[in-house]
Amino acid sequence: MGARLRKVKKETKGLGRKGKLTAKLIDELSVYYGLAIRRNKNSKEDMKKEIWATLKHKSSTNENPQHEDCPPGPESWCSYQEAKANNNLLNY
Repeated sequence: MGARLRKVKKETKGLGRKGKLTAKLIDELSVYYGLAIRRNKNSKEDMKKEIWATLKHKSSTNENPQHEDCPPGPESWCSYQEAKANNNLLNY
């Protein structure tokens, strides 16, 4: 996945600017993509859901939060869902 994203970034003008597709973001997405595959190897639907949750999470902003597909609960990898579970959204 990382190699393909790097190729798209290189070939598409404007994707590599600040706030866009950076090398760090490509590395993070590659890690999360791999985790989603390994965690859900028995369910393509769950794999797809977790991949989309990661993409939405990483593109989320304060003006447009996109955490509805992130796993809920205090042990979530999503800090928003973790804060929500701990009734701490005011400080988020």
